[in-house]
Amino acid sequence: MKKIFWLTICLILGVLALSFTIWNEQRGPKQETPQAQQTDFSAVDSRGKEIILEGKPQRIISLAPANTEILFALGLDEEIVGITDYCNYPPEKVVKIEKIGGFSTPNIEKIVSLNPDIVFGTSGVQKQAVQRLEELGIKVYVLEAETMENLLAEIEKVGKVTGKSQEAKNLTESLKKRIELIKTKVANLSDEQKPKVFLEIWYDPIWIAPDRTLIYQVIELVGGRHAITIKGDWNQVTTIDPESVINANPDVIFLAFEGSPELIYKLPGWSNVSAVKNKQVFQINGDIISRTGPRIVDALEQIAKILHPGLF
Repeated sequence: MKKIFWLTICLILGVLALSFTIWNEQRGPKQETPQAQQTDFSAVDSRGKEIILEGKPQRIISLAPANTEILFALGLDEEIVGITDYCNYPPEKVVKIEKIGGFSTPNIEKIVSLNPDIVFGTSGVQKQAVQRLEELGIKVYVLEAETMENLLAEIEKVGKVTGKSQEAKNLTESLKKRIELIKTKVANLSDEQKPKVFLEIWYDPIWIAPDRTLIYQVIELVGGRHAITIKGDWNQVTTIDPESVINANPDVIFLAFEGSPELIYKLPGWSNVSAVKNKQVFQINGDIISRTGPRIVDALEQIAKILHPGLF
């Protein structure tokens, strides 16, 4: 009797399992849940001002080469409708974009005629242009970065306000990994192992970066020491005389302009400078080190290899 009872139970369970399988198959394939679209297109810019858009911007203008490089890196090729005369990267893409004037002399009428949803500007010499555009009712996001952390945060905020949050996150994660690799390799260097570096941005007059700038930070991140320091930001006078360089006696000199190291080797009075005596003068692309965009990490890697070839 017990045997018949358990056979009956097993039969019932089997029928129920088969019925469930048939019912599940008849329902068809499981529908994937569609990803939620971004609805918040807002961010607080470098001024501390919240910029709010009603939707994903379709027409974007950049007033600075660094901003342009960030926007293209986020995949906003189709949305960029205006850039400055100095925006030259990526070269195959910028040639197709309308020009709106110089970095310090943007053409306000031209910008307005392009009917932008948002303009990405900067501070300093663009302060009046930004103010005028805002008076005309145009949304302006001011982007500045004094440190590498600032830059990564700004990239993510630009991604948020333009509907490219995921792309911005992917980009910053990639940049962080490259930066951390460099920092890890130079972390245990003593002060004596860190060469004294002079980074020359321009030569007539000699122009260097003050300490509250991202360019200045680059040398420290790659395990170098600044031969000369000027306190402040770009609002300070940052020119120096040749005697200051000679007296500082840098171990390595970088030229962030199209200048030949041979010219430095021939300068009167510079023959006893360590960098000149040891042929340690190098030219580096001024765009990648002076622009607060993704390519500044390229500059980090290039300078790190020159300063510490044994580590890289």
